[in-house]
Amino acid sequence: MLVGLMLSALARETTCAPVMNSLIQDGLTPQKVQSMGEEKLRERIKTVNLCNNKAKHIAQTAGIILRDYDGKVPRKYEELIALPGVGPKMANLFFSVADNRLVGIGVDTHVHRVSQRLGWVPPTAKTPEDTRKCLESWLPREHWADLDFDFVTLGQDFCRAKYPKCEVFCVQDLCPHGQRLKKPYVVGCLVCAV
Repeated sequence: MLVGLMLSALARETTCAPVMNSLIQDGLTPQKVQSMGEEKLRERIKTVNLCNNKAKHIAQTAGIILRDYDGKVPRKYEELIALPGVGPKMANLFFSVADNRLVGIGVDTHVHRVSQRLGWVPPTAKTPEDTRKCLESWLPREHWADLDFDFVTLGQDFCRAKYPKCEVFCVQDLCPHGQRLKKPYVVGCLVCAV
């Protein structure tokens, strides 16, 4: 589970899923990762963005889990985010999926961008961590788990950083950013927004 999350950072599921399936088929354990070594791991995950850093972090994390946690992923938030390549977003998602325990909202660049464009966070929320704190302060807890999946999908498919597809998104009228991007058209002497 943790390796899948580490691979998924700044990568699409369509790229990560085949790599994860291959690793799982070969028996994905901390022992297996450590015996594979960083170089062979890098070769196995080479189709995933940032494979050099991810291979290094996954190999280091496997070693720490074997050495300090008896081969088991730590179940304390502070211990989990102390692992190489694991931040608040990943820890929140890990606990939500692996333990069915909602610790916080997993905010990545997509959730951060969509939240900003919808006006759900103030312009002063400059980082995903700022956005997480802001969203958690007002969004009802029962919506936290769905937010990550929904906003990541929205951010990847419609609300892209460059060239957002506001015009084909069904709730463009509810989005302040989408409203600003509406293209005007001229009917006689009347200028209307579509």
